[in-house]
Amino acid sequence: MLENLVRTAIRREDLDIDYNGYTATNHFGWEYQVSIEQSESCLEPSYIKPLQKKIVLKTGCEVSDQGHYLSHALAHELGHSETFFVTTPILAIIAFAGLRHAYKEHSIKTFLYTCATVASYRLVVDEAAAEIAASVNHGTIMMDWRGELTSLVNFSRNVIDLF
Repeated sequence: MLENLVRTAIRREDLDIDYNGYTATNHFGWEYQVSIEQSESCLEPSYIKPLQKKIVLKTGCEVSDQGHYLSHALAHELGHSETFFVTTPILAIIAFAGLRHAYKEHSIKTFLYTCATVASYRLVVDEAAAEIAASVNHGTIMMDWRGELTSLVNFSRNVIDLF
């Protein structure tokens, strides 16, 4: 059912995604198995396991058009598959250099800065690279950054309210 909604949305929006309901192929010709799962909460994002050649799409929370949402999530995850060989080595270099420096200096402060830098890189650079790849390679419109930031602020407020 959801697979048909995704295929229909891909055709309707004229996205450049090779998806047959079970597999999707990125621009390098690498084929990934795609599964769609119901989200248990609003905090479960879609994800990719590049070494297992698997993409798991999670249904959107409070989304009116699941086909549109899932087709764009698929394009984004394919964007990750097309950029991970660039973003992952850069992340490894940042982590290795920071940890090496922290070890030499015996500095917990440098270690914490390295951890913060790695987390920031994953949240900002890696996601932006995937979104750009989805836009350039698959024809999606880049995410509404202002809307995403507003959602992030609201999410942060909800997390803070838990404590």
